Amino acid sequence: MLDIGLRAAHVIAVIAYLGGGLLLHGPVRRALRLVPPGQASILASQVGNDFTLVSWGSLLVWGISGYWMLFRYGWGDISSPLTLFLTASAIGTARGAGLFVMILAWYLLLVNASVISFVLRPRLEKKLAAGVDSAEAARATSRMMAAARWIDRLALANLLLAAIAFLAGALLL
Repeated sequence: MLDIGLRAAHVIAVIAYLGGGLLLHGPVRRALRLVPPGQASILASQVGNDFTLVSWGSLLVWGISGYWMLFRYGWGDISSPLTLFLTASAIGTARGAGLFVMILAWYLLLVNASVISFVLRPRLEKKLAAGVDSAEAARATSRMMAAARWIDRLALANLLLAAIAFLAGALLL
């Protein structure tokens, strides 16, 4: 029963992350283009906040369940950080290579999600003090637009990484 629960949690977390990313880069993005810019920024901020919670929850469940299964099935080795905690015997097999791709994609997702959540998103939330001159306001707007573009790029990279991890996992079944 534990094995079924772990697999279910793992698959649901992956699907939640991947599905959320597909929704953000598809219909939500197109819908935001139809809304006036002031309202679109407020909506995008709220959607971003909500998806941040969903994505971090998914990533944590994804990683915990994945590593739990890895160690439960004897493929994990805590003393092998360079192989992302896979046993040396697993690395040389096709299954081990697939696991390595999945785990590497997950680590890259964590890095990108951290940059988005802790570096770029706070730049979008900065408020200007009253009485700021127009040059400073223009610089702040430019920084916010650059952060938004980087969030877009990293979110797309995360969507691709999640798809790679999903496909690697599907090939292991």
